[in-house]
Amino acid sequence: TSVTVTPENATVNTGSTLQLTAEVAVEGFAPKDVIWTVTGTSAVTSTINETGLLTVPTTEVNRNLTVTATSAFDGTKTGTSTITVSQSAG
Repeated sequence: TSVTVTPENATVNTGSTLQLTAEVAVEGFAPKDVIWTVTGTSAVTSTINETGLLTVPTTEVNRNLTVTATSAFDGTKTGTSTITVSQSAG
C-alpha cells in the first residue's frame, strides 16, 4: 500500500481553496479511503474536508502547511503535500 498526494507542492492565497487528490495503491481489495489532516508550525485555521478540499482562510498565520493523507486501511502509509500560503492582496 502506498499513498501519493497531488499536487505535491502548491501555493495558495489566503481566502481561497485548493483541491488535493490522494492516490492509494493497494493490493487486492483493500479500501482506498484516506484520512486528511493539515498541520503547521503554529495553530492552524485552515481546514481540509473528506474530499481533499483545502480551505485557507484570511486568518491563517502559517506560511507553510503540510497536508497529509493517511490510508484508512493501513495507518502507517501516508502521502504529503507542502503548501505555501501567500497573503492575498487587499
